[in-house]
Amino acid sequence: MDGDLILQMESTARQLLPDTEHQCHWQDAEVFNRLPSAKKWDLLLFFKESLHNIVKHSCATIVTVDGSASGGVLTLSVHDNGTGISDKAGTPAHLKLRARKLKGRLSVQSSPDAGTTIRLVMKIPRS
Repeated sequence: MDGDLILQMESTARQLLPDTEHQCHWQDAEVFNRLPSAKKWDLLLFFKESLHNIVKHSCATIVTVDGSASGGVLTLSVHDNGTGISDKAGTPAHLKLRARKLKGRLSVQSSPDAGTTIRLVMKIPRS
């Protein structure tokens, strides 16, 4: 993937969340676009999986995406106000696999009252 990752992610959000209020906030977006093609592709797939889970399971009405890069670290957070992930379901395995492929750290915070936040933190690879 050699294109603009931020544009791809925003387009993906519009496609997957057409009837859900959503916002995307980017800090240092150019760092996302300077990632190697393979990393951009894997990050886009991680993002798509996160949104797909929201659509399929959460009943969310609001989704917020925050992306930032600072101090050699890239962070992508996807938050929804949906039903949360049950303790039985746990962290989705496919997100764990994608995070591992990106050599990132995945965290999931979820509660029925506050929805779910999926956060990926990864080192920015040197060019």
